[in-house]
Amino acid sequence: AVWHIAFNMMALYFLGPQLEMVLGRARFLAIYLLSGLAASTAVMWLSNQHTQTLGASGAIFGLMGALLVVGLKIRANVQQLVFWIGLNVVFTVTAGSYISWQGHFGGLVGGGLLAGLVVYAPRQGRAVFQWTAMGLFAVACLVLVAVRVAALS
Repeated sequence: AVWHIAFNMMALYFLGPQLEMVLGRARFLAIYLLSGLAASTAVMWLSNQHTQTLGASGAIFGLMGALLVVGLKIRANVQQLVFWIGLNVVFTVTAGSYISWQGHFGGLVGGGLLAGLVVYAPRQGRAVFQWTAMGLFAVACLVLVAVRVAALS
């Protein structure tokens, strides 16, 4: 639906610059893309095998989860963000079958985990830790997808 795409682009417009400023362009892009992979992985495991989904909302939910973790790390007031996430979760669950709650859930959890790996990385060897952890996250998602595909075959 056009409104769904418009919402995703609006959310990216508001969330993206804040996260990119804090994380840097490369880490922001990695979290965005890997949140999308986490969303797809959740769809593979939690949806009916004949379900088709399309969109970037899982990655957008990943940015919301990441921004929440970053906000908690810097001890920011995250009340508005929690309200925004809660509103989107309620809408996802009650909107009907045309929204993939599985993708939104996977993206939210994935983005939160990825941001945690980035912002709570040890100071010593921080960049190596962050990129290795995100690489392992990607491998774990791909293995989970492969296992699910094998189970369905």
